Amino acid sequence: MIYSLYEIRTKTNMHVGSGDTTFGVIDNLVQRDVVTNYPQVHSSSLKGALREFFKHKNPAIVPDVFGSEPKERDKAKLKQGLYRFFDANLLVLPVRSNSKPFFRATTVSLIKQMSDRLVDFNLQLKPDDKSALEMLIESINKISEHETNFKPRTLDNLGSVFIEEHIAEYLEDAELTNAQRKRIKSVFGSGLVVFNEEDFKNVSEELPVIARNQLENGESKNLWYEQIVPRESVFYCIIGLGEKHSAEFDEVWKDNLVQIGANATIGYGYTQFTKLI
Repeated sequence: MIYSLYEIRTKTNMHVGSGDTTFGVIDNLVQRDVVTNYPQVHSSSLKGALREFFKHKNPAIVPDVFGSEPKERDKAKLKQGLYRFFDANLLVLPVRSNSKPFFRATTVSLIKQMSDRLVDFNLQLKPDDKSALEMLIESINKISEHETNFKPRTLDNLGSVFIEEHIAEYLEDAELTNAQRKRIKSVFGSGLVVFNEEDFKNVSEELPVIARNQLENGESKNLWYEQIVPRESVFYCIIGLGEKHSAEFDEVWKDNLVQIGANATIGYGYTQFTKLI
């Protein structure tokens, strides 16, 4: 089986529900990693969303890729899919700023986690991408060794700016070439800011909450509050491609958005898939 790495960039707000509720204001929470507690799309939810997408875009390959329909009761017709789907893990969250609408926040641990994930599946980044990420991590580590309180650092030469109530400074000590900065931008997006772990944890726990309303004959009957992953967040996932349809599987992403999670009719969960490896 050949494994591939895909980037998932949210183009609209997304709610992939965990089924959990709080005893406070929020009724519907998003899925999270059981270890880090960062937002995540569980593999079962991802596979279900992709199955629905392929049923409309290329239904002929659905049985081989995904297997039998979940509700199939005829044992003679049961078929296991040839592909393997893994959790989509967080890489970037958008954070608001006083100098421009938003920056894209990540941490060293998230970058390292992605690198370790690639090693687990024997995947190799392109040399330019690998060297750029290694230099970024090395530069940040050099700064953090001499600081007891690592502040958020942006690669954009904007001086000090406020990002989510934290003062972020220009990462002047990053020994990155223009080519490496360009490669980082291609993976993470523009306006990258590296947070310390504690600040990023707080940002990820305080995701936006949107009030939802059910109307009957124009009258509000039910009001509830739903947590969302904001648009321009970035996840990555690994998919194991089976022996059939790999070309068709990767061709379908071009010029198409994949809807993941709830509330498709009101524009939630539209994402862009890009194959990185």
